[in-house]
Amino acid sequence: MAISPAELQNKLAAIPIAQKILAVAGIAATIAVVIAVMLWANQPVYHLLYSNLSAEDAGAITEKLREMKVPYEIKDGNAILVPGEKVYELRLLLAGQGIPSGGGVGFELFDRTTIGMTDFVQKLNYKRALQGELARTIGQLAEVEHARVHLAVPEKTLFSDKKDTARASVVLKLRGGRTLSQNQVQGVVHLVASSVEGLGAENITVVDTLGNVLSRPSDDSYGTQLTNYQTEHQRGLEKSMEERVQSMLERAVGTGKAVVRVSSTLDFKQIETTEEKYDPDSAAVRSEQRVQENSSGSSASASGVPGVVSNLPGAKNENPQAVGDKGGASSQSKRAQETINYEINKTVNHIVGPVGTIKRLSAAVLIDGNYEPAKGADGKETRKYIPRTEEEITKYTEIVKKAIGYSEERGDQVEVLSIPFESNISVSEGEVEKKSSFQITAILPFIKYVAALLVAALVFLFIVKPLMKTILAPNPGMGMLPGGMGGSGVFPRVSEMEGGTLPMQLQVDSDVKARDEIVKIARENPQQTAKLIKSWMSEK
Repeated sequence: MAISPAELQNKLAAIPIAQKILAVAGIAATIAVVIAVMLWANQPVYHLLYSNLSAEDAGAITEKLREMKVPYEIKDGNAILVPGEKVYELRLLLAGQGIPSGGGVGFELFDRTTIGMTDFVQKLNYKRALQGELARTIGQLAEVEHARVHLAVPEKTLFSDKKDTARASVVLKLRGGRTLSQNQVQGVVHLVASSVEGLGAENITVVDTLGNVLSRPSDDSYGTQLTNYQTEHQRGLEKSMEERVQSMLERAVGTGKAVVRVSSTLDFKQIETTEEKYDPDSAAVRSEQRVQENSSGSSASASGVPGVVSNLPGAKNENPQAVGDKGGASSQSKRAQETINYEINKTVNHIVGPVGTIKRLSAAVLIDGNYEPAKGADGKETRKYIPRTEEEITKYTEIVKKAIGYSEERGDQVEVLSIPFESNISVSEGEVEKKSSFQITAILPFIKYVAALLVAALVFLFIVKPLMKTILAPNPGMGMLPGGMGGSGVFPRVSEMEGGTLPMQLQVDSDVKARDEIVKIARENPQQTAKLIKSWMSEK
């Protein structure tokens, strides 16, 4: 039913001043709460744009964001947050401008040339750019948070015999809980040495921000080098075996229900052996030489006593035994010589033994058992531990032996035990733990909208609706005059009086009953009755 302006004015005038003040304050508070909730709901959700930034990169990024009029927040001094819907777009835009650069300056220093630059400044800029590029490259290591490189490169001279060597130092800031292996440190050393002309690896020093020297001195003894290598190799071998066995056991017993520890004893002796083997049964001819000489027939030769007399014509030989016959004599000669050289088969072996061979392995494995619900002495449900059977332990032992390469000849040892990994807990606690695994962060973006709707609903139910009900309610009082409804002569409703209204509703069936009730109410509430009559008179 429509309400006339005059009637609405009368209804508002009938409301006490205290209630009006409360209503105005409630409306103002409602508007403020609605505005605050809407502003909070429309506030952008910030996500990480970049983290672990250097001071130079953070300043350059914030300057660009201000130019683009993008809201941002700075967290922990080296992280920048922007609205979530602009993260990837901003990363692409900043990457196109070479931001972040990774700290320091690189070869982009030469993108802007200056007229009149001296040779000294040019060389100085090249040195700065080279240091910056090396620092950026080293900073790409997962364990390195920040790196700085200092180069000391001597200037080349033409008229000096003295030759200075280049030197370099690298300062590394490692991430929390991270360390660099000796191989990684050597990789950094060789990276710097290969990037600077005339720089040797022995002239590079690597330290961390705590002052610890990470690089090995060039005059380090072989024993120390081998000790570092032995330690890293042994740890790597044991860790590899542990991961291999544990991943296999967890497939059978469940994730987190197996713990594996492997201990190894390695032999790092480097043995070189040279051996020669001869085979006398397999002789072979290496060289053969044969000489054969034959001579036969007669030949005239001088005979007699040597001297002038015997050679004169007509001279006779007085000593026929001493002087030969002038008539000649026949002769024969035969000579044979043979030389054969034999070679015996020989095998020469030069064997260099491997370094780091396994001498013995020891493996200790702990496996969790099974659990079943049970009731304790106090009647509370708990989980009862059931150890693994002997057959299961034997089976898992054989699996571990196969995985680590068990050798009985080396004296390897493998021990597998079944022990409880957790104490008895109640079932209800276990259920609560499962429920707590629910990730509330997944619905966090929607909570603010639900909260806004909830606040609006509460304001409407407890402030707006009661106020509208008071304003739109019919005139408080005695209902209609007798005969006002079809001449029935009854009061169809008497409203509750409170703050200018009647305190209760009455349904009457006759004029007498209605008058009695009205008189009773008027006696109990004289002030409200007077206000009601006054309002009737003002309407007339």
